Formats: sequence, structure tokens, C-alpha cells
Amino acid sequence: MFAFVSSIAFAGAAYLAGSSVLSTYSESRRRIGDALRGRPLTRINPVLNGAA
Repeated sequence: MFAFVSSIAFAGAAYLAGSSVLSTYSESRRRIGDALRGRPLTRINPVLNGAA
């Protein structure tokens, strides 16, 4: 039972990590496209205070 619960937790963590990587990648591509077209860029607000 513990192995099943931990495998579900690992799958959830892997899904969360993968989705955050994909969203970061798509956001970066959008910002690069905006910069190349001369559009003003919005400020990036870091989620963690230490990332500033």
C-alpha cells in the first residue's frame, strides 16, 4: 500500500515538474517573440523571494 501511494505521489510530482518546465518554455518563447517585434515586455515577478 505504501508503494502505491508513493508511486502516485511521485507521478504527481513528475507531472507538476513537467508542466512547469513546459509553461516556462512557452512563456520564454512568447517573451522573445514580443521582444523581436518591439513590443514592451511585462516585468517578471519571481514566485520565490530568493529568486529576485
